[in-house]
Amino acid sequence: MSSSVASKKPVTNTASGSTESKVDGVRESKAALRTEIRSKLKSLSQEQVEDESFATWSRIESLPAYKAAKTVGIFLSMPKGEINTDQLLVDVQNDVEKSLFVPRVGLNFEKCDMDLVRVVSGDNVGECDEISLSKKEELFYHAWPRNKWRIPEPPMSDEDLVAKAGDLDVLLVPGVAFDKSGGRLGHGKGYYDRFIERMRSNHGCDGKSTSLKKPYLIGVGLSPQLLEAEGLDEDRLVPTLGHDYQMDHLLFPHCSIEIVPLCNYE
Repeated sequence: MSSSVASKKPVTNTASGSTESKVDGVRESKAALRTEIRSKLKSLSQEQVEDESFATWSRIESLPAYKAAKTVGIFLSMPKGEINTDQLLVDVQNDVEKSLFVPRVGLNFEKCDMDLVRVVSGDNVGECDEISLSKKEELFYHAWPRNKWRIPEPPMSDEDLVAKAGDLDVLLVPGVAFDKSGGRLGHGKGYYDRFIERMRSNHGCDGKSTSLKKPYLIGVGLSPQLLEAEGLDEDRLVPTLGHDYQMDHLLFPHCSIEIVPLCNYE
């Protein structure tokens, strides 16, 4: 199924009161939703995760933004409870017309900042401090060190390989839950929202900041992570605040949803 829906404005529809109490209410709603969705994800078998991952990636080639992209950012999956990105990583790795970028978050956990680092070909890691793809039949990140969440991270320090504003055409964004209006619930640390803010802000020589449309944000996940109506008259919405970025597209095993900006409808 493929469809288009209008996006929604960030909501803070909690009990009346001060701004602080509203923010606290949204945070509580987010925490409750994370607990609910994580419980559902635990019920999925590894076979189900693999099947749903395969079904999701089989849809991505039909997306114009992905097909046209020269630079793609893709996260490396957590050991459990998340869509498996291995297939897509290999596909982009082997595509001579695309460059692959992967996250690096382990430099400063207290700061909760994230970079995306370009993966480059070559076996001479020790000589030039580059990320090696080594043998194509092997997943390139297996020898990388792992961060505190047991996710591999690129072992390099060459800042020329770090994505800057405007470098990424497409960014695949993980999350705990998504709604059909493009709302996203992350894990609560703000890594992706802060990274997207940096990527979509361009500071010129005059010090002024301008907004960039890149990267195109594709939210991806497993079936339990897309909020559905579940007997209600309307689909459920992810509780959001003003700093929460909305997705441009959602990609799931059973559907592909283009998010149309709300301003087109006003």
